[in-house]
Amino acid sequence: MIRAGRVRLARTLADLARAEGRSLAAFKKNKLHKRAGHPEPISSPTARVLLWDGAQTDAYRAGQPVPPLPGDDDPADLLDQHEAAALVGLSSRSWEVHKKHADLAQHMVLVRGQEPADDFRGVEHWPRRAILDWNAARPGIGHTRGGRRVASRDALPRDEVRLRVSELLAERPDITAAQVHEQLGIHEDTASRALVALRAGRVHELLNDHPGLNARQVADRLGYHLRNATNALARARAYQRADGYRPYVDSVLTAAAAAGIQITEHSGVAVRPGGICAVAARLGGQRPATGLVWDERYGWRTDPTPDADPGLERRPPTGPGIRYLARGITPDPSDVVAQLRDRRTGTKRPGLVREPDVPQEAHA
Repeated sequence: MIRAGRVRLARTLADLARAEGRSLAAFKKNKLHKRAGHPEPISSPTARVLLWDGAQTDAYRAGQPVPPLPGDDDPADLLDQHEAAALVGLSSRSWEVHKKHADLAQHMVLVRGQEPADDFRGVEHWPRRAILDWNAARPGIGHTRGGRRVASRDALPRDEVRLRVSELLAERPDITAAQVHEQLGIHEDTASRALVALRAGRVHELLNDHPGLNARQVADRLGYHLRNATNALARARAYQRADGYRPYVDSVLTAAAAAGIQITEHSGVAVRPGGICAVAARLGGQRPATGLVWDERYGWRTDPTPDADPGLERRPPTGPGIRYLARGITPDPSDVVAQLRDRRTGTKRPGLVREPDVPQEAHA
């Protein structure tokens, strides 16, 4: 990502080549951006166009210590497509659709580097604040009771549902999906998904300051019925696990990209409908086409259908194209990458199965 206030320092590969007096073709052919000690790109590992921080690359060329980038997240940070999608638990392909929403489109920034070519449009980025504000106002994702009647419609546009439900929840913490349906005219399943996500989000925030709370204490503090507090607490704990897993999963995807494995898109670590933390990625240039999946029960595996929701199945998936890589839930990234590249390795079943304490979700 481009840290807050540093967009003027963004540099493309063409900028780096120009600064060293070389053609872009020669710079790329000799892989001069991969020399020992050269700063890493600030783009996500799967970005199509890579960017670097100019302050770091200038220091490297001058033979000076490369200064570190700011480490704390800032609302003004600029995230590329893959980072934005991962931040809110979407796939990059889904982001292509959602980015057209007015609340995102109006904040989109085209980063073009220092001296862009006339035919270079730029790399799309969005401020962290705009992404989170948009995500807070969209409907959540949760378990449904079997769908709605054919041709039934919600009375509210999809983009307004979460905002309106949030307002009702603030007024009545114990409100039910049926009551939301009566007041807003939206389907009960839609109301339930929004309530589950909103309650879990509020509990997640509460746990940041009071990590040891139990369900009864959550219910007392937020005014929820005990059943709703129990479900929200379980999902909030899953959000916490997802937060903890993200740096590790990113390290594996980064190692895979560095090893030449093309990752065309990935969903980011998210809490799936089954309450399981997982990530699914598509791999390019593989024959046969395949994907890479990680979840907190079975670890890493190849999977020919990476778009399927990890977390919904009750047993470790098996079958053609599925290989469990390395051993354990968080094996060393180099071990994962080595087995991913060597199709003779891996196992048909996971060597270790960890069952998180995730109760079956109930409707709000």
